[in-house]
Amino acid sequence: MVYVGVILALCAACTHAAWALSSAPLAALRTSSVVFASSVVAFTLLTPVILVFYGSDLFPVTAHQATWYLGSIVINLAYLLAMQTTYKLGAAAYVYPLARGSSPIFVVCLSLVFLGLTLSVLGFVGLMLILAGVWIASWSALSHTPSDVRPSTMSAPAAALVAGLLIASCSIWDQHAIGSAGIEPLVLIWVDNAGRVLVMSPLLRSAGVRADLGRAWRMHRRSLLIVCATMDIPYIFYLYALSVAPAVLVSPIRELSVILVVLFSRWHQAMAKMFYSQIVSVFLFIAGAILMSFQFV
Repeated sequence: MVYVGVILALCAACTHAAWALSSAPLAALRTSSVVFASSVVAFTLLTPVILVFYGSDLFPVTAHQATWYLGSIVINLAYLLAMQTTYKLGAAAYVYPLARGSSPIFVVCLSLVFLGLTLSVLGFVGLMLILAGVWIASWSALSHTPSDVRPSTMSAPAAALVAGLLIASCSIWDQHAIGSAGIEPLVLIWVDNAGRVLVMSPLLRSAGVRADLGRAWRMHRRSLLIVCATMDIPYIFYLYALSVAPAVLVSPIRELSVILVVLFSRWHQAMAKMFYSQIVSVFLFIAGAILMSFQFV
């Protein structure tokens, strides 16, 4: 089952990279606008599926399950807000890889401290190779980011690292919600979207958010619908990967999306100069993932 988790994590990485690249036409929108619209669309699309396949199992919700649901909503919202702050402080091509790339090391640290994880030599070497690949992608993006949009202080990388910690916390928390509380991954995502819609509904009072969504609907209607309808697909793959494999394995594999996004994005004009560093990143990533898999076979 570990290899099934690896395959699902790779699917999560590829679909997340595709989603991130397809959302390029919406880059001018507020992150909160896209997240709110995506949550509304995802909740609407998932509701009939949940009612048909899980309706009889939704209630009653135990206090134990309610705790995991609430924690997942809070941590995921905190992550989204942290990423929004990070994007405002630094160039996306730099802070995005840094935030995503730091999360696997935080997953390992949290697992070592709270879950009693022990890494074999192969597992440790594999993790270091994966992290090296992701960090090369991040720093390569920074070195080729135009100076006028490059972060001038440590606030952007600090915010990106906080976001990385929250991504890791989501992984650990949601894996245990699926395992110890017996919550179905699809139901957990549905509840997360419901929580986001409820908490973020006051955003509709903002003229800026309404103007954002109105402009996107007029100018990029197709992109908006595709992005909103597919935002949760990568996380669906990831949660099902977490249900059959440990977070310390599938979390680094999911971050292949970082390299794919940086490699194929048009966020900056110096992509040709970055090509070889990205190839190195991919090879380091693949070698590390192979070594990490031996830890759990």
